[in-house]
Amino acid sequence: MLRRAIVVLMSAQGQPMKSITSLLRVGQDYVRDVIHAFYERGFGALDPKWSGGRPKTVSEVRERICLIARTSPADWGIATFSARSLTKLAEHLVKPEVLLVLSADANGIVMRPDALRPDTAKAAAGKKRGRGVFRTRLASGEESRRKRMAALACVYEAAPAPRRPHDVIAVPGGRTGGRALRKGSRARAKWLTASVDRDAAAVIAAAFGQADARDPAHRRCRMVLVDGDRHQIEPVEAEAARRKVTIHLIVDLIHVIEYLWKASWCFHAKDNPAAEDWGRAEHALALLHGRCAEATTRIARQADDLGLTTERCGGVEEWVRYLANKEPYLGYAQALEQGWPIATGVVESACRHLIADRFNITGSRWSVEGAEALLLLRAVIINGDFEEYWLHHVEQEHLRTRQARHQDGYALTA
Repeated sequence: MLRRAIVVLMSAQGQPMKSITSLLRVGQDYVRDVIHAFYERGFGALDPKWSGGRPKTVSEVRERICLIARTSPADWGIATFSARSLTKLAEHLVKPEVLLVLSADANGIVMRPDALRPDTAKAAAGKKRGRGVFRTRLASGEESRRKRMAALACVYEAAPAPRRPHDVIAVPGGRTGGRALRKGSRARAKWLTASVDRDAAAVIAAAFGQADARDPAHRRCRMVLVDGDRHQIEPVEAEAARRKVTIHLIVDLIHVIEYLWKASWCFHAKDNPAAEDWGRAEHALALLHGRCAEATTRIARQADDLGLTTERCGGVEEWVRYLANKEPYLGYAQALEQGWPIATGVVESACRHLIADRFNITGSRWSVEGAEALLLLRAVIINGDFEEYWLHHVEQEHLRTRQARHQDGYALTA
């Protein structure tokens, strides 16, 4: 108790960390814990009333378990207990079947003219000089050139949920109800980061760092979900190679199906319901069964048999080209069998509530500094780390404003 009181007293006097640790022969973590506890509980924190015996220790997954401990044990299928216990959570969650999922995306933020990236600013200047189709409005497919892309990454955990292709996409006519529908995995312990200043590679590296904090030994199965953009795939593969970790990279199924719709309109009239059954029954299910080559060949052959003109078969050519480029990342059959997620719904939702809900307010224009600060603050709040961050902020502000200059040059006397 006396040692903890001395830590608080020296901190109140503005003594630097080095002086406190040197006098009391303790580590910096101990000093921070004492000060934080004093801020939270006052003088009651000086007498913690430890229980007898050596405190129980937790394995290397302690940080990850502390994050997951905010959720209910019932959400993880733990029916044997309901009270919070890090040891019990460790015994359950250290099992390798709990997936570690990473996902990346990007969302545009309307910026001030001086905050745009060089290429975007150049295109915007050309629009002002009358290089666009219209002077007073945008043409079809023309962009306003007022946005700067904010990179976003998400890390979460999920229990495997094996499914069948028909659990994901129903056959024409709907499901018969003879077999129960298997639901997909549920995301838990989500962690978000975003930046409008740093590039996608830096944000993805931060996500890998968070994954390593949860799984330092690289024992767990790691999934990475992207929307197919090469600016996401290339940094993910480079970061995985740099950290020497094995990943399973999957392209979001929803993005792939959008290309299938484009091919479908080459064979059907606009708003024809048969286009949905054609794509879903004949080709989307083939993708989920792992028959990518078959889905490509059948559509190309059908276009040749119908003698489609070059103008009309553009969607088919785009579909064939897309599947050829993304085939290594379309392992949906293995993903469904192993119970892995195959869609980027978690990070897509994060783009909405982390970025769009705040930054897309009508009439708002952002600077890089202002947008970056607000992104980091919203991420800290969403991750549930605001209280810890604020305590650290108060401590640093205290040291900055109350610590005397040249304090380290003085020696403590009796």
